[in-house]
Amino acid sequence: MGVRSRTWVRVAALFLVAACSRDAQRLTAPPQPSPRFDAQGQGLEGTDALVCVSSDSPAGNYTFTVSDIDFAEGGNTVAGPNPAVVAPDGCFALVTRLLPADDENPTADPVTKVTFSYTSNDAAGGAGYSGTICANDAGIPASSPCGTSVIANVNYVAGSVATFSFISAAQMIAGLRVSLSDLDLRKATDHKFDDMLRKIQKDIDKEQSSHACKDLDHFIKEVVHDAGKKIDSGDAATLTTKANAIQVALGC
Repeated sequence: MGVRSRTWVRVAALFLVAACSRDAQRLTAPPQPSPRFDAQGQGLEGTDALVCVSSDSPAGNYTFTVSDIDFAEGGNTVAGPNPAVVAPDGCFALVTRLLPADDENPTADPVTKVTFSYTSNDAAGGAGYSGTICANDAGIPASSPCGTSVIANVNYVAGSVATFSFISAAQMIAGLRVSLSDLDLRKATDHKFDDMLRKIQKDIDKEQSSHACKDLDHFIKEVVHDAGKKIDSGDAATLTTKANAIQVALGC
């Protein structure tokens, strides 16, 4: 039946959500029939739209904000707290479909659509968005888009999982150095930019984010200055885009 939660912890969490339905930070459906328990009494029946963070992402908390929920008619759908905070190797149910609109035909249950986005993290040393993998059960529309923002779907028998991956600012600098070395630059130009990046790497290793931000700004200005002269304009644009992403990861 897709991704299902059957723990009493989920029971308590979902009743807490229902109790707080007037909270301005929650997106909840109008009052619905009470959810039912499974036959074994282990928890609530239902299917989730989950947001997860990959286990190899830097340690920290990653925040995701729900901007819209299009609730299916009938049945019962419960929204989780908004925003949602997820740690690496963890998941959070943004929406749970607890009851089908028609008990006699649950496989044809209408779809609830949830729109959410990655917004921030508090990883030490900074972390940047790397990618998203969306897994969808059969019988519901695929998540689209599937990037920093996701529109996911769930009904009573089918759910979805969007797993976000992140890399550290140090890894991003290492990748930028590789991109630089792959360019056909004169040795003097290559050395100048690589020396700047190595200095930024040292700043990050020493947890001196403010210095790293200033040095990144200097790197970008030098790349822009040399664009069309010592470095191809397209290559310069690629380098500055990646440097800008590192600034975002560092919170510059």
